[in-house]
Formats: sequence, structure tokens, C-alpha cells
Amino acid sequence: IVMVSTTVVLWTFLTVICTARGHQPTEQAKQATDLSADISDDKLLSVSSANKEFAFKLYRKLVAHASSKGQHIFFSPISVSAALAALSVGARGATHQQLFRTLGFNSSQLTQTDVNTSFLKIIGSMASKISQGTAVFVDNLFTPKSEFLHVLKQCYFTEGFKIDFTNPVESANTINRYVSGMTSGKITRLENLDPSTVLYLLSNVYFKGIWATPFDPKLTTLDLFRVTETIEVPVPMMRMEADVATYYDEAIATTVLRLPFNNSYSMLLLLPDTMETLENKISPAHITRWLQRMKQSKYKISVPMFYIKTSYKLNDVLTEMGMADMFGDHANLSGIADEQKLVVSEVVHQATLDVDETGDTAAAATGVGISFFSLVTPELKFNRPFIVMVTEVSAENIIFMGKIFTMLSAPVVLWILSALVCIGRSHHHIGHGEKAQDTTADDGNNKISLVTSANKEFAFRLYRKVAGHAASQGKNIFFSPLSVSTALAALSVGARGETHQQLFRGLGFSSSQLAQTDVDQAFRTFFANTSEDISQGTAVFVGSILKLKPEFLDALKQSFSAEGFSVDFTKTTESADAINQYVSNKTNGKINKLVESLDPDTIMYLLSYIYYKGKGSLLSPSLWRILVGGVVIYLLSAQTGKWETPFDPRNTRQDVFRVEENTEVQSHRINHGEQIGIILNSIYN
Repeated sequence: IVMVSTTVVLWTFLTVICTARGHQPTEQAKQATDLSADISDDKLLSVSSANKEFAFKLYRKLVAHASSKGQHIFFSPISVSAALAALSVGARGATHQQLFRTLGFNSSQLTQTDVNTSFLKIIGSMASKISQGTAVFVDNLFTPKSEFLHVLKQCYFTEGFKIDFTNPVESANTINRYVSGMTSGKITRLENLDPSTVLYLLSNVYFKGIWATPFDPKLTTLDLFRVTETIEVPVPMMRMEADVATYYDEAIATTVLRLPFNNSYSMLLLLPDTMETLENKISPAHITRWLQRMKQSKYKISVPMFYIKTSYKLNDVLTEMGMADMFGDHANLSGIADEQKLVVSEVVHQATLDVDETGDTAAAATGVGISFFSLVTPELKFNRPFIVMVTEVSAENIIFMGKIFTMLSAPVVLWILSALVCIGRSHHHIGHGEKAQDTTADDGNNKISLVTSANKEFAFRLYRKVAGHAASQGKNIFFSPLSVSTALAALSVGARGETHQQLFRGLGFSSSQLAQTDVDQAFRTFFANTSEDISQGTAVFVGSILKLKPEFLDALKQSFSAEGFSVDFTKTTESADAINQYVSNKTNGKINKLVESLDPDTIMYLLSYIYYKGKGSLLSPSLWRILVGGVVIYLLSAQTGKWETPFDPRNTRQDVFRVEENTEVQSHRINHGEQIGIILNSIYN
């Protein structure tokens, strides 16, 4: 348990896990006695032992999972086991074998009937002290097999409800109200429901324990909780001096304290010298040995008062543990219904633990959503940092590129690199660029290919440099590699000697294969082939005291579609306004203050701009490439810039964007009919 979002320091293990349901405890106990009289002790022991082994296997998987790093770990193994055992009633073939194997049930020794009767006995035996049970919510238009429902009712104390899953909000509210009632308000909301759900299986648990020897609230004071070797935080620490049962396990260097409740249950607190050693080695045998060897002795004990709540989606964890088929097209749940192929869409689990001077209150709920396989669509949800690019279909040019790192409630700040070169020290128009003619030589295509490849390599090198820069940490990144390459290539026209060599090397142009005229010709071709949907070009603003070489200006005009303007750089505000107004016009007002201020020593300003809004076709046609976690999505459009299949604004809703493992922020998510969820509109509006 952690007092803040950091590493686990104190591992709390409840020797029984707490459960809940609507039957009265006496009814559960009587039903368990009547129906499980013929279960052998060996069968019951085998299931109980498997449940304990499963508890530790699941714990280790949760600890190792990326989403658990630096987080509390708390769950109810018996709730998860009961839900999955109930699911196994309707599983067949390999799906049933995987459920049994992962739960630790030896199919050569245990039948499904043995498991069912054992859970009947287990739940019934705890009924007088713990509230536990299951419920099944069935869609109005779906009819499960009567034998499946009968076994759930007889052995898992299941209540059944009809519900309209096509109304996911109302059905979720119905399930949440049930869970809240069964857990005395401790678990109030499970996950959102998919409208394709036809059956929802629920296992719920509730336990309230009163210490046999309560802590005195007057002795509770603030004390330090050591999160790590270097971090301590103040917490309310309960104190007691009493005879308590303890044991020190030398093999795993762990001190064990047993705090009994005023019934047959206890809480065990394990304080290891090294948490990793304890987590790797602990087993049910350790628990048995500790309880047998504990000795009473007087101690001054200090235990933090705390409240924790955890939530897990167990699909990935259970798949890793061996239950893969039930989540995919190999699922065999024909014991529930024959009419259509069923699949498990989700397994979710929530748990709470509240410890104070009087005792503890613990609750948990496990939900298993079941849908028709044909209705389950894989979802790609862009709710964590991703890379975005705008390219041609042939990927000849990378027009825009960036990383979306975070969503903000205020306008998102994008780090936009607009390529410009400032050269140190009214306006009159010098000339307009014209569309260049294609005058490529016989080997022109090869030269153009070399420049194109260099531009793409430069895009990724620049991205990595920008992403690694200190100023970029924790920020969105977005820039136009082509705009930067264009500006620097234009600058290279006027560079000589080592400066020219550095520009060529930096841009990736091999001077042994490419001359400046080859680069100029390549960019001339790029500009000539740009469609009307992209506005791209360069401009040079020249101080009145500077006389540029005609061949430099001619190369800019012919190869880079450059426009030229004369400005008075001694008037820094006016010249900055002139440049900003030009950029604003060329980018349709999207970039309206490129220049914050100008140095009065400036004598020339070279800039490259690019603007795209898809109204026609872009580079025959265009393509959004969105990369996240190694997945590449291509969103093609016949009329580029407009989605081929537009997102429906009615499906846009609030959702969370996971900035980091422990940080989520609210944003809007646009949803595609094919279940591609992309949080983009708050960036580009």
C-alpha cells in the first residue's frame, strides 16, 4: 500500500476476501448445506487451494503490469475467481480448458459440477460473516440456456435481471445501482457498457470487520511513511500497545503481524525488508506456516489509517495468464446460448479498502461483459501520446509531422516550427514567383529521388532533435519538415565554402552526388507538382541598404517560388508587422505572429510557408498517417483533406487522454463508425 502514487511499501493481505449479494446469510448457508452435502472434502480442498494459488498468480501479474507501476494494488481474488468460475459454466472446448487451467482447476481431478458445488460450499460457509454473490443481467432480446441460469442460481447464488443493453447509459446505471447496493455504496460505478453487450455477469463482495482490540483514536497522530529511501510523507498513524501475534520469516526477511477481527477472520500485515523478494516468493504455504507458528507477545504497533480504491481492466492480464480464446474469434461459450457466437468483451474489477481505528471495510466487484462476436469491433483509441504525419500516398514528401503529447482544457499549445532564416543587420514589391517549368535532364529523376529521400530522412532526424530538446519535454510537437527543408535549401543557394558544406550535410544532400543546381531543380519540381490545395512558397524581405546578387534572387524565384520585398529594418516594429501580415495571409490567419520582434541589425529575412486545407485533392490523393504504440492507421481521402468516411459530430464526447501512466486529462474524442477513437478536434479547431 502506498500513501501517495509511488511504489508499494506495505502489502496488505486479507486472509478472506469480502463479498456481497441479496440473499440473507441464513438462506445462503442453508442452500449450501442442502445442495453440497455430497461434495467430498478432497474436491473442496482442491478448489480452495486452486483459488489461493490463483490469488498469488493474479497479484504478480497486476504488480508487473505497466498500469500498476507506482500504484496501490488491492483486489478480491475470490470475487475474480467466482466470476470466472461462473463463466466456465457456459464455456466449452478449449475456452473451458483455458479457464480451468488458469484458475488452477485440474480437469483430470475436477469436473465442472465439482467446481460449482465447491463454490456453493465456499460462499455458503462465509454467509454469516461476509456478503457475497453474483448477478446476471440479460438483454431483453437475448435468451440464455435455462440450464446455465439454473446452475448460476443454485451454486453461485445468482440473481437475474432483464435489461435493455441498446441503451448503454441506462443499463450501466442499473448495474451500478445494484453494485452500489450490494457493497454499501463502496463501489458505485463500473466501466461504461458497449451497446453490443447481451449479457453481463457480476461477482460482488462486501466485508466489514471490527477489530477484536480497537485502536484508541486519541493515540492516532501524524507520522512519517517512508515511500522510498529518499521520500517520506506524513500520514495519520494509529497506535497500540498490546499482546499481538507475530512471526518473522527469515527465509524471505519479512515480519508478519496478525490483527484479528471480532469474528473468525483476520488481517495480515506483511512488512518485508525487500518488497521484490516477498512478492516473488510468497505462496499459500507461507500463509499456512505463519498462522501455525505465530506467537503472542507484547508490542508497540503503529499502522497507518488509509483508504484506497483500485480499478482494473483485466483483459490483457487474463490473456497473459492463459485465458486468450474467450476474448476473440476462438471463444466457445455455447453453454450459455447456441443461437449466435458469443465472446467476452471485457473483464473489469474494482476494489476498496478503508482502515481506521475501529476496523476495516472492504468491497469488490468483478464484471464480465459478453457480446455477440459479430458485433464486437476492435477499437483503436488514440487516448495517449501519438505521432501524426500528413504525407502523399507515395510518401514522397512529408508535409507535416508532430507528436501529440497532452490535451489541455485551454487551447492546446502546439510547438509549430515554421522555417525561417534571419540574416543580420514603405514596402515595395520586387516580383512574384511563377510556376516553374519541368526542365529535368535525363538523370533528373534520379537527382530528384536523392533529394526526396534526403528530405524524408531530415524530417525524422529533426523530429528526434526537437523531441529530445529540453524545451519540448511535456509538450506537443508539430512542424512541417518540408517547410524547414525548403528554407534551408533556399539559404544554401547563397552559401559558400564550409557553410555550404554544413548545410548540405545537415540536410542530407551528398555533395558527391548532388550539386546545388540539382537541389534547386528538385525543389523546382516539387513546387511545380504541388496541387492547388497546398499553398507553399518562400519570400525574402530585403533591407534597403543591402544589394543582393541577381543570380541569388533569380534562383530563389525560379526554383523556390520566392517573392521579394523591400523593407526598412531600422523600423523594427513596422518590418515585423509586414512579415507577420504576409505570413498570416499565406496561412489563412493560422500563423499570425511568426516574428515576435526583430533585431535592428537584420538586413534580410528569408521565410518558407506552407498551408493546407483539404477542399480538393492533395498530391493525388493525400493521407493522414497516425502512429501510436507501433500501430499505423492510414486515413485515405478521395478528395483529400476531407475524410473519406467523415466522423459523426454526434459521436464526439468527453473522454480521458492518458498523458503518462499516472496522469489523465479530459478531452474530446471523435469516434469513427469502425471504432477508431481519435482525440484531435481540440487540437485542430
